[in-house]
Amino acid sequence: MRKKTNIDTGFTLIEIVIVIVLTSVLVVTIFHALDRVRKNESKLDEQREGEREVYLLYLRLANLFKNASSFKVFNNREQAFYFQGHENGVTFLSRCPLLSPYGGIHFIDLYFREGSILYREKMFREPEEGDFISFEELEGQRFYPLLEGVDEVRFQYYLYDEGIADFTWRVAVNSFEKDPLPLKVSFDIAYDGKAYNFIFHKVITDENKEIPPHLLK
Repeated sequence: MRKKTNIDTGFTLIEIVIVIVLTSVLVVTIFHALDRVRKNESKLDEQREGEREVYLLYLRLANLFKNASSFKVFNNREQAFYFQGHENGVTFLSRCPLLSPYGGIHFIDLYFREGSILYREKMFREPEEGDFISFEELEGQRFYPLLEGVDEVRFQYYLYDEGIADFTWRVAVNSFEKDPLPLKVSFDIAYDGKAYNFIFHKVITDENKEIPPHLLK
């Protein structure tokens, strides 16, 4: 009588093909998942970088406004102050410029144009008797970009409006001619797909005019 022997034939061709296909599908799935994670991390890094850029801009503006000066000038009215503001920019005096290594009061000019927030400055010289200094002192000064790739910018100013006998927000102020100094400046900026709002409190005040404390908060 012959003995039966067990012959191990191994995997069939079909089984090998199935294993290869499943392994390929698994590898492709893992690769796409890792690629999505990498892209999400890259996008988050870009967003964080954009937020850092805006926050750095905020710190610079906060320092300028914190050190703003209310130097008086006599012009076509009895007295005025060096402050002009509109929706796309603001010009005023500050004791802490961004570029100059020297102390003292400087003309500061911020302007939004063609997707960039531009900045220029010039040292302010106190007028002598009979002398007259205007914002034209800034003419010829070079603009430096503080932030590029900006979608939109809007400044607003909180000041006393004699027409309504109350404080209100306005998109334009000219203290060099007729308006009082603003107590606050609101700064809206749209950058890298996100919108930000910053309010700078107690920007400049007339030292001779008492302001109700609740308006300075």
